[in-house]
Amino acid sequence: MLFLTDKVDEYEAVAGRQDSNDEFRRVITMSGLFDSRFYSTQCPDVDLTKTDPVLHYLEHGALEGRNPSSLFDTAYYLEHNADVNESGMNPLIHYIMYGMTEGRSPFRCTSAELVKVRDWRRHFSKKLAGKGLEIGALHRPMVRHDGMDIDYIDRYTVAGLREHYPELNDLPLVEADILGDAATLEGIDENTYDFLISAHVIEHMRNPIQAFEQWCRVVRPHGKIYLVVPDKRVTFDKHRARTTLPHMVLDYRDPCAKRDYEHYLDFAYHVSHKKDAEEALSHADHMVAIDYSIHFHVFIPCDVIELLRWISTNIHRIEILEGPCTAPRSDEFHFLVEVK
Repeated sequence: MLFLTDKVDEYEAVAGRQDSNDEFRRVITMSGLFDSRFYSTQCPDVDLTKTDPVLHYLEHGALEGRNPSSLFDTAYYLEHNADVNESGMNPLIHYIMYGMTEGRSPFRCTSAELVKVRDWRRHFSKKLAGKGLEIGALHRPMVRHDGMDIDYIDRYTVAGLREHYPELNDLPLVEADILGDAATLEGIDENTYDFLISAHVIEHMRNPIQAFEQWCRVVRPHGKIYLVVPDKRVTFDKHRARTTLPHMVLDYRDPCAKRDYEHYLDFAYHVSHKKDAEEALSHADHMVAIDYSIHFHVFIPCDVIELLRWISTNIHRIEILEGPCTAPRSDEFHFLVEVK
């Protein structure tokens, strides 16, 4: 978790840019927490036909205590988070970037109400229909409805998964319809699926850009990719450094086993807590030998936004329809992407 001073520094770094309002506007718009119709009810004294409602909230509405939607109470958030109030950060931007993950409440409600509002997997399942592919469902397959026909792909059968990952032995695992590599989807034709689900998968990819390129390949034009990514700040990856975009671009342009090994070593040191050098090296060697699937890369939401933008510009045109979305005390964030 970032200390508030670090957050303010990060916030001010964006706020100081010429395009700061555009950047903050994009963050708010993609969060799903701004409702223009609702906001108009908060602003009977403002002609919102002559100004962008999100920009109005950024420049005036938050300072005036107006609410961006029924899902966020500006005054409540500032009243109950004195550090945010004192920092001068826009409260909704703070909540999207940090407060969600930290479990701060966006409005006065019970925990049960929060869970009801923030069941993002069920929310996004309603936006998927037709023939789909889910990668590595393991013990938590996507919420389904009658309009979905899903194939499951994994690199092992259930028996193989239990042998390779003993920690999964007590969990009810989904049997794969297709045995294959999530990074290449070899053997699956182009434009086969209406949607693809990747929940807690992209961090396991040695080459995330190559993997996403292949995921786009098998999805039909205007099909959807639903991406769920663990937030490193609240998982066992919390002590690891975030993966930078240049690192992933280098992985794409020049795949390198040596860099992959460094991820194993980082995992051994920061996650498996092998603090002795020889012990860490030995543990990394063991994971390499058994091809253990670690988190090669670790992210917070803005890292994935940056990655998806680069992919859209340089690899395959996509559009983020929703996200990043998360819930209080959740260890994951969600994106819905359209393949062009």
